[in-house]
Amino acid sequence: MAEEEGFLAILPQGYLTSWNGGDCCGPAARQDLDDVAFARALVAWAQSAACVDPSRVFAAGFSNGNFFSYRLACETSDLVRPRPRVW
Repeated sequence: MAEEEGFLAILPQGYLTSWNGGDCCGPAARQDLDDVAFARALVAWAQSAACVDPSRVFAAGFSNGNFFSYRLACETSDLVRPRPRVW
């Protein structure tokens, strides 16, 4: 879809398939990993490697990944833009 629609998609994998979404869930949260810093570094890397419009950086996920994308929207409004939920 990214190729067809002309956007860059980056699909990182969380620690043991989990992200530190904040208050709950999974090995990344139990280890208190700084996944927010990881996301910032990942976006900075993408901006250095490709033409990235900073006003069009979004985060999305499934299950624990969605919890983490919600955390990113709350804590990094300078980095990612919130988007409406798609059910």
